[in-house]
Amino acid sequence: MLNFYPEYHMSLTSKILKYAAFAAGLLTLHSCYEDILVPDAQDSYVSKLVVNAVLETGTPFDLQLTNTESVQDTFFPKLVRDAVVTLNVNGNQTVMNFNQSTELYESNVIPNAGDDVRLDIRSSGYPVATSFQRVPASISATSTLVPEGGRDSSGILSDLLKIEFQDDPLSRNYYKISFYYYDQFLAEFVPMQFTSNDPSIAEYNSFRLNDGSVIFNDELFNGKTKTISTVAPFGLVITNPNEKYLIQLESISEDYYKYINTLQRARDSREVTFTSAFNNAVVIYSNISNGLGILGSSYTVKDTLY
Repeated sequence: MLNFYPEYHMSLTSKILKYAAFAAGLLTLHSCYEDILVPDAQDSYVSKLVVNAVLETGTPFDLQLTNTESVQDTFFPKLVRDAVVTLNVNGNQTVMNFNQSTELYESNVIPNAGDDVRLDIRSSGYPVATSFQRVPASISATSTLVPEGGRDSSGILSDLLKIEFQDDPLSRNYYKISFYYYDQFLAEFVPMQFTSNDPSIAEYNSFRLNDGSVIFNDELFNGKTKTISTVAPFGLVITNPNEKYLIQLESISEDYYKYINTLQRARDSREVTFTSAFNNAVVIYSNISNGLGILGSSYTVKDTLY
């Protein structure tokens, strides 16, 4: 998914507004005033590279590269196709290639748990953008399906889904959990909006995303064995002969956690409701030096339930 990060330079506007207010006061005492020339902030603006990439274990690494434009410019942010993108994994260097079909910089590198990864991006007219990321350690998880093991939100007996995993006591850990059901008509797994009374993924200790998944941290179970469960709405897979559900648990880096959190808050703030209409602007988290965007990392465990 493409996320642009236009930088808003408001110095010109703010100066004009301050001057206008000051001038309005002076008009009560004087019949005229002298204009003040404010330099154009756009003249000193430098466009930056924008990175959109996540190191996912088991998946070849690729990234999307765009740019920023001044808010006063008539140009829109665009794809950057001619950059030199260098990927360094545990001291081994790879130059990524731009694929004209996918419009992504691609590699054959498949990240592993604990890898140290450095990204270096150079393109004419932009500052050199860099970032570093350590892929989270592996996690061991076990998923269980208990037919008619609980009651759904309507009080009807339905399937109980559980996943159990061990949290690392030596570090602060961040997670993303998703539940899916298999849709026979679409022939694919579809995100399931799930409910849970678990305090670790309650409102104040987690953040629910648009795709139905939840991000949370280990503050309430640091170093312990953790079980998360939910009851699927009745009837979702009642006629499925084979695959029924899929549970996906990701151990994600702190940078990626902060990025997802702020990105969802920014999306929520655009909703025109009584409360969000007066929200402050949300600054989307970035860990790209001399640029914007995210280099995140994730160790992923998937378990299909039949």
